[in-house]
This record gives sequence, C-alpha cells and structure tokens, in this order.
Amino acid sequence: MSGSRLWSGAWAASAVLGEGTATPAPPAVDVLVPTADRPAELAVTLAGLAAQDDPPFSVVISDPSTGDPDWTAPAAQAMVRVLRAQGRAVSTHVHHPRRGLAEHRQSLLERASAPAVLFLDDDVWLEPGTLARMHDALERLGCGFVGSAVQGLSYLDDVRPHERVAFELWEGGVQPERIRRGAPGFERWSLHNVANLAHEAAALDLEPGDWAAYRVAWVGGCALYRREALLEAGGFAFGASCPPSTRARTSPPSGA
Repeated sequence: MSGSRLWSGAWAASAVLGEGTATPAPPAVDVLVPTADRPAELAVTLAGLAAQDDPPFSVVISDPSTGDPDWTAPAAQAMVRVLRAQGRAVSTHVHHPRRGLAEHRQSLLERASAPAVLFLDDDVWLEPGTLARMHDALERLGCGFVGSAVQGLSYLDDVRPHERVAFELWEGGVQPERIRRGAPGFERWSLHNVANLAHEAAALDLEPGDWAAYRVAWVGGCALYRREALLEAGGFAFGASCPPSTRARTSPPSGA
C-alpha cells in the first residue's frame, strides 16, 4: 500500500515479530471531530477516515455526551483500533460542560498542532481520496480554507437546477469575499442543499479524482482550514460566551 496508511500486513509486526514500523510522518492535518450522543454515526465517520491515504493525519475526538462517550460504543471502538493500527494517532476527550458547537470546535482547535485542521461532523462519511483532494486544493489555491459540501444521497434523484443557478467557478485565483444576508453572493446558500453539488459535479463532467473551486456563501460539516489563518481570524472563541446546555442532540444525520 502506498502513502502514509499502514497496510494490514504491518499492523502486528511489532507485537508478533518484534519489528518496529517506520516512524510515521508528522501529521499535515489534524482531523477534529466534535461528537455527542451519536455513536453509530461516529463509527461511520471514522470508517471514512480509515479509507484515506495521504496526507498524513491525526484524529482528535471530543464528546460532551449525556451518557458514555460515543467512542466507547463497540463499532466506534473498532474503528479507533483500525485507525491506530494504520499508524494514525487518535486521541479522545470528554468535554464538559456543553456550550454549543462553536465552543466545542474552539476546544478542538486548541488541541491541534498540525498546519491544517479538518473540522469533520460526526455524521459525515468521506469518500476515499477526499482528504487528499481537499489538501491539494488548499495548497494550490493558497486560500485560508476549502470545504467539501455534504451530500444527501437520498436526494440523488431530486434534481433542483433552480437551486444551482448561483453556481460560479473561481477564475483567476481565489480572493476574499464579504458575504452578508441580502448582499451579492448570499444567494449561493442553496448550493449545498440536498445533493445539489453531486448534480453539479455530474454536469461539470470532472475526471475521477479531480476537483473544481467554486464560490460559496458558507460551507459546513467538512471544512479544511490553514490552522494559523483560522487562529488569526479568531477561530471559534466567541463560543465561550454561550451558557452551558443540557440539551441532547436528536436531529438525524445530515446525509439522510
């Protein structure tokens, strides 16, 4: 197997043969996963990460669940073991009190040290190669962040061209934009509904493994940042002002 992911033939070399494996490369990306009361969904998310090769990455999971942390569920435990066997550092943290997603993300950001951080929601499965494409885009575009729109596959037959009218590729390099409600660019909010970007990708007829940069109003669920740029912008520090919450999250996965 090529890349930074150890293949199964090397997983037990140190335990059985007394042979150490090569020192893993320092992570280029820290994958930050905030989770709460979603053990099954977390297992799926970790399974997607286990299918990624390069760049080298670590995984940080943080959980303010009302009961046992999500990673203690058998399916999630199994995927944590797989990731560690593959040579990925995985750390887990209980995070209380619960103060909302912004504060939760900020706590994860403060645990990161890699040059880039991927905020990945706990109900998102990454297609193999997604992390490599996103990292390639971040480096080649030279911007502060890139995102991969979350697609609801139950909507693949629900084609909404009227919600994709605002789609516009970046030409001549990515530049800063100020997006506000009612201002130019805000109408792009509908691009990430249902499976709109899957339909747009089909219309673009992209080659396998290729990517295209387009203008967004927002992107959530799977966003890769330059860590220093995010810190310089203030990160999610505003979340610390939120009061503690005891509300359990009961909404269905966004990819339903």
